[in-house]
Amino acid sequence: MVTLDELYNKLLQYNDVESAVAIYRDALDMEKKFAELKKLAANRVETHLRETGEAKGKTSFGVTYGWTNPKPVQKLNDELWTNAVVNSPDLQLLVSELEWKQKQVEEKQKPFIEEVAGVSRLYIK
Repeated sequence: MVTLDELYNKLLQYNDVESAVAIYRDALDMEKKFAELKKLAANRVETHLRETGEAKGKTSFGVTYGWTNPKPVQKLNDELWTNAVVNSPDLQLLVSELEWKQKQVEEKQKPFIEEVAGVSRLYIK
């Protein structure tokens, strides 16, 4: 397997598009292999945490690892909301009025809508 330094040196050495595309493809392949390796390493750390019951730890070289503590977020339960609307004439009216107002706003916005071209980007396949 070619090393990062070797690819970098080749890119500096050869100043042509053929070499650049070949180096790009090699780097992409390395990136995929490193992603697989990272996943395997993370799985090993996760297994260790589950087996030991630890929530966090620190390596001998000062790197910490552990579980995050995500904060709860509020999310609409679509199924419950839909059932509530279906079973409540007041909510049906409210939702209907909201949708009607949204359609009116969209109609009023039409004269102000303009087409914006996307930005071209490089691809290498």
